[in-house]
Amino acid sequence: MAEKDESQPVQKLEQTRSDSMSSEYDDSDNKNRTRNRSRPSISDSISLFSSGSLSSYEADLNPHTSPVIKMGWLEKTPPRGSRGFQKRWVRLDADYLRYFKNEKENFSKKIIPISSIDDVVRAGNRKMEVVTQHRTFLFRAQCESERDMWATALEETMWVQRSSWSIPHSILMQGHLEMQGRKLYVVVCIGKVFLYENAEVS
Repeated sequence: MAEKDESQPVQKLEQTRSDSMSSEYDDSDNKNRTRNRSRPSISDSISLFSSGSLSSYEADLNPHTSPVIKMGWLEKTPPRGSRGFQKRWVRLDADYLRYFKNEKENFSKKIIPISSIDDVVRAGNRKMEVVTQHRTFLFRAQCESERDMWATALEETMWVQRSSWSIPHSILMQGHLEMQGRKLYVVVCIGKVFLYENAEVS
C-alpha cells in the first residue's frame, strides 16, 4: 500500500464539488428513486466513484476498517474490444469490490464502490454481471455454485450498506500531487485518501 507523504504541500489539491459532479448526483438520485420502489435508494453521495471505477494506485488511511467479506479467483472481460477472459484476484469488503492481477499485488487494477453498483445479474455459463451506471463488469467463476456465492455476497453487501449509511463518503479535495517523483491524482475523503494514476473513469 502506498503511504501518505506528509511532506508534500496540501495546497496543490484542488477544491472539488464541481457543477458536473453535482449534476451527475442529481441524475443518479432521480433514477434510483424510480428504478425499484421496494429497494432502498442509493445513498446521496457526491463521490468521484459514484460513476464507476478508476484504475488506481490506492492508499487508505484506515486500511483495516473494512474486513474482507469474500476473496478468490474470478475471470473477467477486458474493458475494451477483446472478448477473452482474464484471470483476476477479486476481493470484496463492505465498501468496495476490487480486483488485482494476482493475490500478491498491493495495488488493485480497479476499484468498484459498492455504492455505484445498481444490480448484480446471474448470467449463463457461470457468469455474473456487476452493473453500474456507466459500465457493466462481466465476471466468470469456476462453477455455478461459486458464481452464486459471489452474487449473494455482493447483494447482501449492497443491502447492508444502503440500509445503514447515514453519512456519505464525500470528497473533501482532489487534484494532482507529485509523490516520490511520480505524479498521481489524489482524492481526499472523510478518513480516507486514495492515490490514482489518473482521473479517467474506464
